[in-house]
Amino acid sequence: EYFPDDFTLDPQGIDTLLRRMLGYAPLSEGLDVALGFIQPDGEVTGGGCGSGACGTGGLKEIARGGAVETEDGYAAIVHVQDVGDPTILTTALARAIGRIVLFEAGEAIDPRDEGPLGELTAVASGFGLLLLNGACVYKKGCGGMKRHQATFLDIEEIALALALFVRATNKKPGVVRRHLEITQKEAFDAA
Repeated sequence: EYFPDDFTLDPQGIDTLLRRMLGYAPLSEGLDVALGFIQPDGEVTGGGCGSGACGTGGLKEIARGGAVETEDGYAAIVHVQDVGDPTILTTALARAIGRIVLFEAGEAIDPRDEGPLGELTAVASGFGLLLLNGACVYKKGCGGMKRHQATFLDIEEIALALALFVRATNKKPGVVRRHLEITQKEAFDAA
C-alpha cells in the first residue's frame, strides 16, 4: 500500500522491492546485494490444492530463505512459494536484510542461531513491523484457517523486540499498532 513504485510479481519487481528496503537498512549504499530464489526440493505442501494452507495442525512454520555471502557481496534468498503473499514476502526480505547487516558487522554466528539473530537484527534495523506481521499469517485452506509463521522467533518474541525498539527510539506505539492485525496487536500490547 505504501510502496511508491509500481509492483509486479516477477523477479524484477521483487528486486525493486528489495532495493527499496535496502535503502532503509543500516548498510552502505554501494553494497552489492543480489536476489536469488530457491524452489521446493521434494517438499510436501500438505494438501492437494497446492496452496500450502491445507494439512493438519494449527501452525505451519515457513521461515525459509535468508542471505548468503557471495564472491562480490551478498545474495538475499527468497523461497518461490513466499512471493505470492505480500506479508510473507516482505518478512522474508526483512529477515534477509537482517542477516546481511550481521555479515557486514563481521559477527561470527553459530548456524543454529542465524535465523533468530538475523530477525533481531532486522528489528533493530527498523523492520520489526514487517517481521511481527509475518510471525502470524492466517490462510484459508481445505481444512479451514491455518496459522503460518514466516519467522524463526515466535510472535511474542518479535512483539517484545519491537516494543523495545519503539521505546528505545522514542517512537509512538500507535504508529506501529495501526499497521498490525488483531493477533499482532494483542502481542504488541502485552509486550
